[in-house]
Amino acid sequence: MNLRVMSFNIRYPEPADGLHIWENRREFVADLIRSEAPDVAGLQEPVMKQLQFLDHALPEYARFGIGRYANEEEKFTAVYYRRDSVEILESAAFWLSQTPDVPASSSWRIHKPYAVNWARMRHVSGWEFSLFNTHFPYKSIQAEARLHAAELLRDRGVAAGETVILTGDFNSLAGSEVHRILLAQFRDARDEAENPGGPAGTVHGFTGEALARRVDWILVRGPLSVNSFQTLIARREALYPSDHFPILAELRFDTSRQTPPPTALESPATPT
Repeated sequence: MNLRVMSFNIRYPEPADGLHIWENRREFVADLIRSEAPDVAGLQEPVMKQLQFLDHALPEYARFGIGRYANEEEKFTAVYYRRDSVEILESAAFWLSQTPDVPASSSWRIHKPYAVNWARMRHVSGWEFSLFNTHFPYKSIQAEARLHAAELLRDRGVAAGETVILTGDFNSLAGSEVHRILLAQFRDARDEAENPGGPAGTVHGFTGEALARRVDWILVRGPLSVNSFQTLIARREALYPSDHFPILAELRFDTSRQTPPPTALESPATPT
C-alpha cells in the first residue's frame, strides 16, 4: 500500500508580506493540500488562527500537535492526517533541548522553544508507522543547537520503532552536518526517488525562484520505498501559497526492506 506524505512550511501570518498575507493565501493553502491529498502532512509555522481555518476548510482531515509553549500560543508543528486512511494509536511531543520531556524547554542558545510533535499511526492496510514533524531553529548562532537537535531527533526516531518518517523544515542544507547526522539512521526521500520532480531548493521567498537551499526534507527509515518525490511549485498568477515550496513523497510499504530481528548477540535500541 502507498502512503502520501507532505511537508509544508506554510509561513506564519506576517502583515508585512503584502500580496502574500495569510488572508490572501489561505484558500490556496487549503486547496493545495486537498488536491494533493496527502495521507499525512507535517506543517511548520502555523499559528492557531491558521489551524482553525484549515480545520474548517479540510473536514476530511484531523489534526494533532501542540504549540511550542505547550498551549495554543505562537507557532505549531501540527500534523494533519486523513480520517479515512490513517488513525492515531498514540501521540506526544518533546522539545529540542537538554530536557526534551519538559514542556516549553529550550537549550543550546535556542531563543524560543521548538516542539517536535509525533505519533504512532496505523494505515488502513494495517501497517503501523511513526511520524515526527519538526522545525529546527534558524539563527546563525544556533548552528550547534541544530546539531544537538539532529542527534536528539535521530535517537528518538530510532527508538520509535522500525518504520519511521521525519518531516520538517530543518533550516540546514542537504549535505550539511545536520543532514549527515540524520542520514546515519534515515534515508532522504528525494535522494532515493528515481526521478524527483521540481526544483531541489525549497525556499523561494514568494518569488517562485528556488534558492539553492533544500532545507525541507522528508526522511524515512525501515520498510519504505519511494515511489515518487515532488517539489510543488503551484501558483495563482503572482500569488504563492507560502515562501517555501511544499514537498510531497509517495511511499510504499515494502516488506523486502524490513529489518531482520536482532540476533542473540544484538539488542534493540533503548528508547530515550
